Amino acid sequence: MPDDETPPPTSSQKVPENEFLYLPTSARSAAAPAAPAAVTPDTTSPTPPSDRDMFHLPPPKIPGFTPTSLQEGETGYEKIKRKTGENPFVPAGALLTAGVLCVGLWTMKTKNRSLSQKMMRARVAAQGATIAALVGGMMWQNRDTDSDQN
Repeated sequence: MPDDETPPPTSSQKVPENEFLYLPTSARSAAAPAAPAAVTPDTTSPTPPSDRDMFHLPPPKIPGFTPTSLQEGETGYEKIKRKTGENPFVPAGALLTAGVLCVGLWTMKTKNRSLSQKMMRARVAAQGATIAALVGGMMWQNRDTDSDQN
């Protein structure tokens, strides 16, 4: 061990509260807080490209598919109402999932482990049923549009 380093104290030795255990004695006396170096922006880095410089592709054209975003003159509430009419099981499943989740979180808070575990399993089942309703509704809607085209 070099001469300027102090050995670390053992558990029987008392260390003053203001001493640094990891600095050698000479470094403790010589170390003075230095002012942080001035930070200047790096002017050599390239600027990020703007949106007009980026290359954007249009959405792909899928035969038989028409996007169902807001139709002309339709508000968000009207779209939700229309979509709920097209497939009422999806919002019902989402509300059921949210309800089961809330009950599950409440049972976690009350530390009822058995019911909490059952609610989390029920939440997964409700999520699965919601996904099944979504896919089934899309297939049903596709079947309707295919029969209209024939």
